[in-house]
Amino acid sequence: MKRALARLRIMSDSLRPGQITALVGLIPDKTWEKGDLRAKTRIVEREHGWEISSSPGSTASLDEQVLTRGQRALPEAQ
Repeated sequence: MKRALARLRIMSDSLRPGQITALVGLIPDKTWEKGDLRAKTRIVEREHGWEISSSPGSTASLDEQVLTRGQRALPEAQ
């Protein structure tokens, strides 16, 4: 069976992760701030970032994965 990964990543010079969360209305899996050091590297993040992704190696269709992520809306957005 084929496996797929769905991922939405938003990066911004000005919007911080909390602001992106409020605008998008979804709870992220991963966030970072401009200036953060990327884990296990010496790379400094140049932008704020926000990301949600499906489970790696999922056998669900991309449609199902996107719908599942959409169910993670913030309580006030539901």
